[in-house]
Amino acid sequence: TMLRPSVISVLGRFEDPAVVAEAGKRFARWQADPASLKPDLVGVVARIAMTHADEKTYKAMAEKVRTTQATEVKLRLFNALAAATNPALIEKNVALAYSGAIPNGRIAMALGRVADESENPDLVWQLVKQHEAEIRTHLAPWSQDGFLAAIAAYSDNPDVARALEADPSSSKTTGGKIATAKALSEIGARKEAMQAAQSQLQTWLGAQH
Repeated sequence: TMLRPSVISVLGRFEDPAVVAEAGKRFARWQADPASLKPDLVGVVARIAMTHADEKTYKAMAEKVRTTQATEVKLRLFNALAAATNPALIEKNVALAYSGAIPNGRIAMALGRVADESENPDLVWQLVKQHEAEIRTHLAPWSQDGFLAAIAAYSDNPDVARALEADPSSSKTTGGKIATAKALSEIGARKEAMQAAQSQLQTWLGAQH
């Protein structure tokens, strides 16, 4: 049914042991036989598998991203790969995004997906800033203005917000100013939401004693 991928995705994000185990098995089977998994389940199953990926599993998936010719399929596979949470694999994903494996017009979006899916946007920001000059040589012209803002938007770290605001590219063009303002708003909203949740949790815990 149409709901099936969504349900599997949600259970995977909540680390349901049975779903995680089954996703691992199905992903391994899909690697050997791509026809073993329905197209609408490939991205969901691969994403769950990538969240728990070891080096061998990661390499196999990264190779599929590199060799797949159809752009939309390539991006779907990269989006799954972006869910890797191991810092070493996050670094590999950032490098993969601008290695030539992803079309230039989609690099900024791919890096934003890594920032989001890896649940470690601050590390992605750090890596992107470290390699910014090189990355920008690969970006399509229309991706330049909002490039850094697209990464920072997934953070709730005030230091990232300040770094984004202070970066010369953030105020260089009208597009850059708009993208930066939007990202700063999202960072602020995320920070406020987290603080509210922490406050509510503390109140609830206090009521239990």
